[in-house]
Amino acid sequence: MAANLDYFLRPKSIAVIGASATPGRVGYMFTANLIDCDFPGKIFPVNPRLDEVRGIRVYPNLKCIPDKVDLAILAVQPSAVPDIVRECGEKGVKAILISSAGFADGDANGKQLEHKVVEIAKEHGIRIIGPNTQGYMNLDAKLVVLSMPTPSPLIKGRGLSFVCQSGFFYWDWIFRNPSLGFNKAIDLGNMCDVNHADFLEYLGDDPETSVIVLHIEGLKGGRRFMETVSKITPKKPVIALKAGRYTGGAQAVASHTGTLAGKDEVYDAAFRQAGIIRAMDMHELTDVIKVFTLFPTLPDSNRV
Repeated sequence: MAANLDYFLRPKSIAVIGASATPGRVGYMFTANLIDCDFPGKIFPVNPRLDEVRGIRVYPNLKCIPDKVDLAILAVQPSAVPDIVRECGEKGVKAILISSAGFADGDANGKQLEHKVVEIAKEHGIRIIGPNTQGYMNLDAKLVVLSMPTPSPLIKGRGLSFVCQSGFFYWDWIFRNPSLGFNKAIDLGNMCDVNHADFLEYLGDDPETSVIVLHIEGLKGGRRFMETVSKITPKKPVIALKAGRYTGGAQAVASHTGTLAGKDEVYDAAFRQAGIIRAMDMHELTDVIKVFTLFPTLPDSNRV
């Protein structure tokens, strides 16, 4: 399953569905970031009302794209997503990022819509990141799939990979701390499909990742998460910050991604059992990351 994530992190061609020529719009930012990061693959903006964006030809729909598409970025209204996912399946797209909110993070109708999208994707063997995500980046592959402005140039880091469930705050933190050395950073959003365990499996075998950092609001597939991370911690440090430690925080987590946070004591015990290094707040997380940036090699014993 982890091999499928290459279509996200190392695609050869990307379609931006809902591309925009208006600076600041989500569809524009996705397209502009791909161009500005010098993505080496093919970029196919899709919008029936446009001819070009930033000098790149815009296609009216997926069917008109003459080449294979590995990754589709959906910057469209939630109601349009199911039909577009079906079109992606017919086109042979293997990976989709859905940026829109209004699915499981919303009301009951949103949850039903998300379920419908997942079922269509499964029929076609498509993996999904999102919905409700700011995107991700893989500087090792000159890939920035983000719906927000990014600093330029982005400096390749020191082997840190970050997997989070919350967007803007963490991206702002990463961009303000380039010395931390992130190479890969992923906002999972609602985790309707791809989740922490999927990326842990991928990053555990990734030669470009030496330290894994997790931001967790809630887990889906807790047993698989534990089995996966327990295989990684003996060879790579895994650092985690658990959001929603208190009642107010847990309520905020539930409303943000539609994921219910469990009791903090359960997470604390699970982290210790799996060998995860827990940071209690952002300041501590930054300090722990700096330690592993300076001393990336784990000691042979369990003593520090």
